[in-house]
Amino acid sequence: MPLFDCIEHLEDGNPTVNQYLANITLNRVSDAVLIYELAVDWLLEQRFSENNYKTYRSELTTFLYWAFEEEQIAVSDITRRILTRYIDYCCRPPADLV
Repeated sequence: MPLFDCIEHLEDGNPTVNQYLANITLNRVSDAVLIYELAVDWLLEQRFSENNYKTYRSELTTFLYWAFEEEQIAVSDITRRILTRYIDYCCRPPADLV
């Protein structure tokens, strides 16, 4: 699921993403909404560079999907050892994501 809209609509919010984040927050990662809001703030800083925005948006989506769905962990709880699992995940993503 795409978590972040195009830069023109990023601040508008998305009911589907909001529901997804609410479910994640209630069931798996208690600060998922905060993490998402911080990611949106950071992406908004890229509004004047479309290529940077698109690249960062893509990488953030992959990273947050992995953290929330695969590891079910808050970003603040990711250690160096856990991060190596993310690198492995990126090198060999699940077939349904490719």
